[in-house]
Amino acid sequence: MPPARKFLVLVMIAGTFWACRAAQAQNNSLYQARDAAGRQLPLTMQQSSLVYSAAPEARAFQVQDIIQVRVDEMARMTSQGRNDQRKNASFNAILNNWIRMNGFRRLEVDEFDDGNPQVRGSLQETYRAENQVETTERLTLNIASTITDIRPNGNLVIEGHKDITINDITWRVALSGSCRQQDIGRDNTITSDRVIDFKLAKHEAGTTRDAYRRGWFKSAYDRWAPF
Repeated sequence: MPPARKFLVLVMIAGTFWACRAAQAQNNSLYQARDAAGRQLPLTMQQSSLVYSAAPEARAFQVQDIIQVRVDEMARMTSQGRNDQRKNASFNAILNNWIRMNGFRRLEVDEFDDGNPQVRGSLQETYRAENQVETTERLTLNIASTITDIRPNGNLVIEGHKDITINDITWRVALSGSCRQQDIGRDNTITSDRVIDFKLAKHEAGTTRDAYRRGWFKSAYDRWAPF
């Protein structure tokens, strides 16, 4: 057998023995990481992802810090009422006697010479009231609020005010409440539906308010309703 053929046969035999060894997967990853002892560490997202971005650390809030409260509140009220009241009364009064003073120390019965006075009368009263009220209002705006206190459990107490004036119409909005620190977003904003004990007050002044507001006498009359 020629030497070249012998060398080829030996190479084939050696390759056969090599293939009989335990199969191993190819491992040529560029993200391999090993510890100080040479052990390979598990693959992490930071090593394998090209768009990985580490999450920012949680912010530590302090008193007097400013956060944004996104107010999106809708109020709708429908009320209907009816009241019917009737009153009938009649009276007949007769005065049989009266009193008179005999001097300054004695009272005596005084008889009527022309007969006993009489009073007769009747009273009829009918009262009917119907009421129907339907209001819809929506308020959407952002208010920069101040952290006024931090509770022992970590909840933040917030308070904010905002005045908006357009031409001669002014809206004054104030809010207060408390919230959890984890409910505040990365953009330093929290929605009003996540504020605990949320209180919102809106006052309006200007020509629009003057068109439908009640005077002080009408307000007092409607509140006390003397008749």
